[in-house]
Amino acid sequence: MINYNNIVSFKKSSIIFIEDNYPKKSFYVIRSGKAVSYGKYFDSNMEYTNGDILGLVNSVLNEPYFFNVKADTDIEALEINVDDIINIYNKDLIKKMHNYLENSLEIWLSKYYINLSHNHSMTKYDINEGYVLNLAQVYNDNNFPTAAYEIYNQYLKFFPNSSSIKDIKDMIASMKEYNLPEPEAIEDNIFYYKKGYCLYTELMASNYLYLINSGKVGVYNVINSKLVTRAIYSSNNLIDGYIPDITYQPLSTTTIVLEDSKIKLLKKRRVHINSC
Repeated sequence: MINYNNIVSFKKSSIIFIEDNYPKKSFYVIRSGKAVSYGKYFDSNMEYTNGDILGLVNSVLNEPYFFNVKADTDIEALEINVDDIINIYNKDLIKKMHNYLENSLEIWLSKYYINLSHNHSMTKYDINEGYVLNLAQVYNDNNFPTAAYEIYNQYLKFFPNSSSIKDIKDMIASMKEYNLPEPEAIEDNIFYYKKGYCLYTELMASNYLYLINSGKVGVYNVINSKLVTRAIYSSNNLIDGYIPDITYQPLSTTTIVLEDSKIKLLKKRRVHINSC
């Protein structure tokens, strides 16, 4: 049975989690106050307020934190033992946990990707002309012409001396309507993106985390010439557009704005996170 009265307090400026330290067998749900996370993995702080969850994945996996979390104000939080998760029946709390796990997915995928690629335990694949042209065709056939347009332009950068350059340039010219304007800056690294805008592709990743303030974004990749929908994200979700250390097809993605969206960009540092 969950003890919903197990409330803990953290004074302003106190450290809740320390980078590289192993977690307790519990996590927190903030009831009041604000916390911030920071560390070698991010250039920008992440903020957590009422209803946000802290430390769930680390506690369940018993993995050291790869960030610090500090109380930005006085905080009250519900502390839950990981062994009690199976006994949670509160629908609001279950929904919060679901959203937390969905938001954390890309960050944790990036963490394991970095570890695996650093240990050279993943297989490379070859970016050749045929692969790139097929990639563009698949996105075009699946009603994502803006992604196809972006990939055709990237083809020019990868293969400037190709015998097919003229044909590809003609293709790009015929698709100029899919050359969407650059996003409009609003405030505090928040940008307004038009529907169809391609944030990044499987050929050229990003160096940002994308925090969706409003709207909807789809994450896709092409496996064996078939389009795979990795995830559809909406408000308050976080997408990690990490730059791979090595090229590995199943973990490379193309990300497309599915409806007009406001998205905050957070700069991420390239680092190797210690595995445990």
